[in-house]
Amino acid sequence: MNSTRTPAGVDWAVLALDLGGTQVRAAVVRGDGTVVIRRRTRTPVEDGGEAIVQACLDALQACRDAHAAAGSATELVGIGIATPGPVDPIRGWVIDPPNLGPSFHDTPLAERARASLGLPAFLDRD
Repeated sequence: MNSTRTPAGVDWAVLALDLGGTQVRAAVVRGDGTVVIRRRTRTPVEDGGEAIVQACLDALQACRDAHAAAGSATELVGIGIATPGPVDPIRGWVIDPPNLGPSFHDTPLAERARASLGLPAFLDRD
């Protein structure tokens, strides 16, 4: 079996998000690890926690839109999120990262991504 196919034989990829103190980076990554779409923006730390969450969601949506516009038959199956710690990966929460400002704590980032994009979302420490 080709490692880039689901058991049903459908090509698959994930939306990936790397949240850092200076940049929000998002991508579409195929099952074999190939990055096919990338987006990057500044992390709006000075604008507060909600602006950071929105920047994350916007970057993921931009990757999803570019993926759809490319007419790819590759199915998006989930979202993987890496953030500075500490985190609660079971709940998908960013607890209190040292570099994202005082208003970005106890943030349910995985749930927000799932609700916004309609895909399962998983969060862990970068």
